[in-house]
Amino acid sequence: MILALMHACSNALRPREAEPAASVPCLAFRVSGHAFAVRMTRLKEIVRCGIIAVPRDKPGCVRGFYRHNQHLFPVIDLARRYSGHDTDIHDRSCLLIVTLDEAKDALQVGILAEEVGGLHEFDADDIKPLPDEARRLMNVDVLDGLVKASREYLMILAAERLLSRDEQHELRAYLDELSSS
Repeated sequence: MILALMHACSNALRPREAEPAASVPCLAFRVSGHAFAVRMTRLKEIVRCGIIAVPRDKPGCVRGFYRHNQHLFPVIDLARRYSGHDTDIHDRSCLLIVTLDEAKDALQVGILAEEVGGLHEFDADDIKPLPDEARRLMNVDVLDGLVKASREYLMILAAERLLSRDEQHELRAYLDELSSS
């Protein structure tokens, strides 16, 4: 399932003929029973979750680090970050490698997902603002809104707001220090 989804995602990332500007392709995933989606423009790769290294001096904004293809990716655990408990890791767990902004040297992180759903494409008009009760339950600054997909609503993750500028700076400094030692 994961390999087929990885293949579908890599096909979705290949250049295609121009699509209408209002189209928003996303990948659905789950964390702590909650359904999220990340824009395909931010998704770089899906990898099986292996051992996450947890150094004692790691920055507080990450669960740990994952080495993949000669790169060290900070791992963001949305459950830990917003509800205080760790995401369970099992055979369907994976990391969604996403880029935080459009810059050439953009920081890439791995979002820990319990499982990956499917590919969806929405019209931008289909993404609705978050209800007030959601704003009271969690920090919704990292969400762009909600969209109905099949039988459930997906929370659209705003990767560019996943980490604050200070957290990104702290992570870059930590990664630079690791690479120089």
